[in-house]
Amino acid sequence: AASTSEVTERAVASLELSTLARHAFSMAQAFNQFYHRHPIASEPDAALRNRRLAVARIFQREMGCLLELLGIPEPGRM
Repeated sequence: AASTSEVTERAVASLELSTLARHAFSMAQAFNQFYHRHPIASEPDAALRNRRLAVARIFQREMGCLLELLGIPEPGRM
């Protein structure tokens, strides 16, 4: 999968900003699957919980960037 920066560069170069929306939707679907398969808060292994939490933080950061580029306010909770 392409990184957010790669998708952003392609969207700007092609003036197809819908590319950003499709990327955001794809990321949201992938994270949703991850979250439901791999619990974070209820994980008893602290090291594994911290790795999963890191994934969630990366997702939040990347999604926040995409939402900002799209002019969509970030929800209070995700």
